Parts: sequence; structure tokens; C-alpha cells
Amino acid sequence: MSDDLSDAIQAVVDMRLEMLKSGNEAEADKIRDDLLAKGIQLKDGKDPATGERITTWEIKR
Repeated sequence: MSDDLSDAIQAVVDMRLEMLKSGNEAEADKIRDDLLAKGIQLKDGKDPATGERITTWEIKR
């Protein structure tokens, strides 16, 4: 995968995290669903050091 594509996906994931922080769960869910339809699965969790929400992603096979 190209760095440009990885950077673009990460930018969308970061935008989704900001939407979740601001309480816009519906739009965040739409982004998650749109990415999944394109074969990109998001995994939400918490940073063990800070307790902040983090999201990782992977290409579904």
C-alpha cells in the first residue's frame, strides 16, 4: 500500500475520532461503515498510557 493511501486513510480515521469527541456518533458511524464497504476495518480501543480513545485500521482480506 502506498504511503499516500495510508496517510489518506489515517486522515479520515482522525476526522472520525474528532467527530466522536464532539458527540457526532451518527457521522462517525457513517464513516466507519463507508470505510468497511471499501474493505477497511476500524478497531477502536483505548491508549493504555493515557486512556484516550484510539482507532487502528487494517485492510480486510
